[in-house]
Formats: sequence, structure tokens, C-alpha cells
Amino acid sequence: HKTPKYFFLFFFFSVYQMYCGIYLGFMSIIASMVVFFVMTISLGFKNEMKLIWKSVKVHKIKISIGAIVNISLLILLLRPYISRSISSGKAYFYLTGGLPTPASYFFPTKGTLLYDWLRPLERFLSNTHEHTLFMGTVFIVTIILSVYLIRKHKNKEIKIWLYSLLVLIIITLNIYHSVSLYVVIAIIPGFQAIRAVSRIVQIELFFLAGLVAILINYYVKDSFTKMKKGVLIALIFSLIVLDQFTFK
Repeated sequence: HKTPKYFFLFFFFSVYQMYCGIYLGFMSIIASMVVFFVMTISLGFKNEMKLIWKSVKVHKIKISIGAIVNISLLILLLRPYISRSISSGKAYFYLTGGLPTPASYFFPTKGTLLYDWLRPLERFLSNTHEHTLFMGTVFIVTIILSVYLIRKHKNKEIKIWLYSLLVLIIITLNIYHSVSLYVVIAIIPGFQAIRAVSRIVQIELFFLAGLVAILINYYVKDSFTKMKKGVLIALIFSLIVLDQFTFK
């Protein structure tokens, strides 16, 4: 059922998100491209792609009109950002300070209950307030369990969420001295004007939350009685709160 209205609604609400919050809108577009890439390339959804292209050919006029309407709305919003990125010649090199580094993902917020010992990593970071991206032990455990589930049970659902999260981290990572795959995304008009790319963590946390939910559902749903499930879930959420607890 690949009809033009779903394409239009997806495009429209992506543009609407940009109007609601420019940073989150940019990040949502990057995340959408990543998910599309993972589902069509990594998982080899060839039949799905054939259906999409067939629908494009059949409804090309309606799809073109929908694209023109939404792109026009987007240009109105992005005009100052595009002007800014054009006027600053070496914009990509200015924004690399806002790209997350490997150290960013191990740098916790000040005052955490368990992880203040990692704070000395700040000597490797500039603008440290934009690089407190450490997601706690929950992130590490989730990745390990997800990989185990994929290897043992070939779980496609968790594969999409995990690969999308990892690709999102990799393409926005400042690997070493401004070396980053983000240079490809920065070519898109307007994207060079977004400095604090590290805020992509807001989208990464969404994928992490999805993975946690899938893992809890998978390991808990058929293994325990209702009472034991309740106790276990309460324990898991208590550990998550403890893992993220910060003194202010």
C-alpha cells in the first residue's frame, strides 16, 4: 500500500518537526536517512525497494507536488541557515568542535553518583557542556545483550534498532582531528550551520530506549509469573535510575 499520502505525511511532519525545533528537526532527518539505509541496504529489503520505486512511477505527479510543497516550506525556514553556511567558507572545520568524539561517549555529567571518576576526560574535549554524552552502564549492557540476541536468534527487529543506533553514532563521530563521515552530511545545504551536532544524542537515546524495551520484552515475557515480572521490571528501572542518578 505505497500511496502518495504516506510519503507526503512523512515529509510534512519531518518539516513540521524542523519548525518546532530546528536542532531536533535536523537530527530527525539524519536518523530517518540512517533507518532507511539500514532497512534497505544492511537487511536487503529488495522487494520493498521495488514496491517503492513502482509506486513512485505510478504516482510521480502527486509525489512531485508533495515534494515541491514541503521543500518550499523547508526552504523558507532554512534560508538564513543556508546563507550562513555559504558565507562562512570553511564552515565544516568550524563545526567539528561540536561533533562527538570517542571521549564524549565516556564523559559523564558533573555530579553523577557512580561515574564522576570519568570526569578527567574533559582535558580531551572542548566545549565540555556539549559533550556530556555518557549513557551509563545501561548503554554498554544493552549493546552486549543486543549483539548476543542477533547472533543467537537472528532477531531482525532488534537488528534494525541496534544497527540504526550504531550507524548514527559512527556517521556523526569526530574520529580524530576533524576526520569524520559527517563531512558527507555537511554537504547538504544548511547542515553546516548546525554547530552542536553532539545533540544527536537525543535521537540516539530514543534508539537506546527502544532496544531496552525490546530486550525486556524478549527476556521477561515468557520466563516469569506476573508477580516475578513486576518485581524484575521494578528492579531494572531502579538500576537504570541509580545508573543515571546525579547530585545537583
